[in-house]
Amino acid sequence: MSEDLDAILGQFGIAPLTGGGNQVEDRIDAAVPDGLDPYMVITTREETRFDELPPDASGPPSASTVEVPDMVVRDVYETYFAMSEDQQRAVHERLFVNGFFGVNPDTATNTQLKTYLGYIDNPLEQRDALNAAVRHFAVRGVDPLSEEALPAGAMPVLEPEEEPVAKRYTEDQIGTYADTAAQRVFGRNASASEKQMAVGVFRRLETDKASTPGVSDVEARFRSTSPEEAAGRSMSETMSMFQKIVAGAIG
Repeated sequence: MSEDLDAILGQFGIAPLTGGGNQVEDRIDAAVPDGLDPYMVITTREETRFDELPPDASGPPSASTVEVPDMVVRDVYETYFAMSEDQQRAVHERLFVNGFFGVNPDTATNTQLKTYLGYIDNPLEQRDALNAAVRHFAVRGVDPLSEEALPAGAMPVLEPEEEPVAKRYTEDQIGTYADTAAQRVFGRNASASEKQMAVGVFRRLETDKASTPGVSDVEARFRSTSPEEAAGRSMSETMSMFQKIVAGAIG
């Protein structure tokens, strides 16, 4: 057998061929999952057999119809291993749309599909899906690779994820934030130019998915653009606090 067969059988945890004997047949048998007889009959066919006549007999031999094995479990794996890569891919997709990769595509959420669609390219998941189909259909007398067992269907398509809609503040709302920031930094309401500055801060941060604008951002901008006024306010607050402490101590 070819190196391609070695690679495919390797997906089933079977060692490469070393030559000689009936290794090919043995390895295909080894691919059959535990609990299933490689020679278990899946389907049968009718065959006409003629009785053997003695040499001195005259007339035609009598005929009888009997059922004989048409497909056994190992035949499924032998057929699968002989497929081209594209043919195997088609089997994997049919296994997927029929639920043998562990998810029902008709009821799965977008998040579930995102996970399970990756399984179709995973050799171990491919093996498990095929084994599950063989277990399911073999005992029912159905060829696991047939259209009857695995009807073709369209592979599911992931729905595009919606981008979160960033909140956009009105200029009146931003003006209120600007007044709050100015009170904290300067001890007064914001001027018209400072409110426009705050609008600029909010609009810039609204386009940044990692940031949510707030009063603290406006405060930081006010402190950086008017450091002297901000420092004067801070000193004034410090002196006021000191006076209250002294007054409390004297009283």
